[in-house]
Amino acid sequence: INQTNAALQGVSSTVGIGSRLRAAARAAAASNPMINGVMGSPPTVSISASHNSALTTNVDFRVVGAPIEMAGSNLDSNGYLYSAGQHFYGNTTVYFARISFMTDAPIFEFDLLGTGQYVNFIVDGVYVTATSSPTLSNARYCQLDFSGVGGRKLRKITLEVPVYQVVRGVHILPTDTLIAPPMKSIQALFMGDSISNGEFADTQDGLFFPSVTASHLGWLAYNMGLSATGYVSRGTYPTADMASRATNSIIPYNPDVIVVALGVNDYNQSIPAVQAQATVLINTIRTLLPITPIFVLGPWYTIAATGATLTALAAGIKAGVLAPMTGNVWFIDNIAAKWQTGTGSTGATAGDGNGDFYMGTSPPHPGDAGHLFLGRMLANAIRDIIEVM
Repeated sequence: INQTNAALQGVSSTVGIGSRLRAAARAAAASNPMINGVMGSPPTVSISASHNSALTTNVDFRVVGAPIEMAGSNLDSNGYLYSAGQHFYGNTTVYFARISFMTDAPIFEFDLLGTGQYVNFIVDGVYVTATSSPTLSNARYCQLDFSGVGGRKLRKITLEVPVYQVVRGVHILPTDTLIAPPMKSIQALFMGDSISNGEFADTQDGLFFPSVTASHLGWLAYNMGLSATGYVSRGTYPTADMASRATNSIIPYNPDVIVVALGVNDYNQSIPAVQAQATVLINTIRTLLPITPIFVLGPWYTIAATGATLTALAAGIKAGVLAPMTGNVWFIDNIAAKWQTGTGSTGATAGDGNGDFYMGTSPPHPGDAGHLFLGRMLANAIRDIIEVM
């Protein structure tokens, strides 16, 4: 993998975040939900349109200082937490993949709202089931019951949520305890396009490459994806230029680390224009966050462009992001490393590359297996970098 550090920012600034990133990645390599399998004795999960009236204490996640850990914060106009919501371009998709807290409650109930949505539950770092829990449909309440599998015990509970899922809070008994996890996770901002958002993935379960990468590195991911956009391409967002987009992505969240995955929608743009906008992006980020690590991917693979075009585009992006010489910027050349190959997809196999397994039915968008694969590949590349930061 071609990865280049432009210039060291300075020992003190690099060592602090580097040690945190290494510690998180090593802990995740030893144990994280993506590799831990499923619970041998899971709680009973049930959904209902009616609230369990015995659970009289409401822990509201929508208030400042709520005892939860999540990536950034995301409130709609009614104060509800959303996993996707209205933001700086009116309909920008903003996902937080996970919300965590600790509780000793033997029975508790999530107050949710979403039509036909999947939800996943993780208990002490292990998925409750191998597949997403039953869709909520128009039901609002989702209960986890540990009465027959350990009862009262302090556990870390993580709710993994997909697109447009409202998360209002949790209902518990007055005698139960609910607190925030003791250690703050690395907050990671992913800037991307429709692939970041998981559009056209097989299952809209929230397990898109940003959350997969984050899980393998011990991060919390929040996802700033704008469909059909790139460094130059703006899709249906005429004001989504790099400077505005970076500013409006960073100010609300103040991330610890940034991952940029743009370019596939720029394959028909001029390389100098893409390179120039890549430089604008880095300069804008550095104005706001002088030392935050930035990991930049080349363009995602697409059969709509020739190999030579994608190679040239990757080179232009690399030159653009490294030009400012600000330090703590790394380029990961997924095109040169051939993460994705062939002309096939899961919907039309060709037998000439791994696209048969990882490219979804609407190229260049990956399917579910593709997101798991690409998320792991990206995590591996970033882990190699942070080990020598």
